[in-house]
Amino acid sequence: MDSNKKTDRWSMISALGGTLLILATVSFVAYQLERIESYAVKVYESGVLVGLELEGLEKELLAIDSVLREADGAGESEQVIEVAGITYERQQIEFFRQEADNYRDLIQAKKETLGSVDRSKQGLLTDLLILFWASLFVLLVGIILAILGYLSWFQKLKVFPDRRRGPRADDLEAFRQ
Repeated sequence: MDSNKKTDRWSMISALGGTLLILATVSFVAYQLERIESYAVKVYESGVLVGLELEGLEKELLAIDSVLREADGAGESEQVIEVAGITYERQQIEFFRQEADNYRDLIQAKKETLGSVDRSKQGLLTDLLILFWASLFVLLVGIILAILGYLSWFQKLKVFPDRRRGPRADDLEAFRQ
């Protein structure tokens, strides 16, 4: 009878431990998914914002470069240069040259930022994969523990037999019943 109580105790521990493991895993995964989701929203929003800024900077640089090409084609002797119906003075052209250099630097910085955002996206994917496989493994262990524990506890199956009386004693007893 004492052996039966010990088997029931291990069955209860297995059943309740497996159930708690399942519940803890589900709640942990839900928490982690919520955390990853909020981070993913920030990453994707910043990616879109940086992409739009980069596109705008490239268009502005293209417009400035077209003005500078026209000014270079007009020659150095003229003080007033007309490009697309707009007149520019030499000082404005020099200012545009400086601005073009600034835009090139900004574009390079935005491209590096976009690369960083892409690495963050890859990190998110890796976090999701690790979370998936780890939680799948823990859930499977919890389900197996719970199923074996409940079957052993309620159906009186000897999943955790006492082998101290001999390797086949419990099997022969179950066969006689």
